Amino acid sequence: MALMPTDTLRCAVESGSQDSSEQTRRFFSSPEEGVERISDFLRVEDFKTLASYYDLTGSGIGRAYLESGEFFIRQQRPELAHPAELWRYKHPFAPGFEYCGKSSGADEGVFVVRVCISIDQGADSPTQEGYSSFLMIQSDRGWQVLPQPVDENNPPEMPSLAS
Repeated sequence: MALMPTDTLRCAVESGSQDSSEQTRRFFSSPEEGVERISDFLRVEDFKTLASYYDLTGSGIGRAYLESGEFFIRQQRPELAHPAELWRYKHPFAPGFEYCGKSSGADEGVFVVRVCISIDQGADSPTQEGYSSFLMIQSDRGWQVLPQPVDENNPPEMPSLAS
């Protein structure tokens, strides 16, 4: 699905932000929409727009870091890496994952969003399934992504794959 300039009109928009920058804060209408749109933003590397869907309140993470892409994309290939290059994406997940469900998180209004992907290896090979999760917060304006710490050496965001 290609991103269209009018797509942002479908989302609730608030001027200003919780951090010191003067960015526009955007909200998804649901986690399902969030997963689909996040995949699109990552695919075209539109980190500035993707960053506007993050609630950075109390995180200590600056919006400029997200906008630069460093928060989302890994430059160094890990020693054990899937050939489909899923390793490149640090947060929240690699493009191609689909919404698989949500559950309540530890804090009120915070939800764990589960995503999954099936990778057809062709011929007589079994299909691989990948699973990952990330946090979203719900408010009266909609849904935003919550940043999670990224450990470059042992990234928890790397999907678990099973055959």
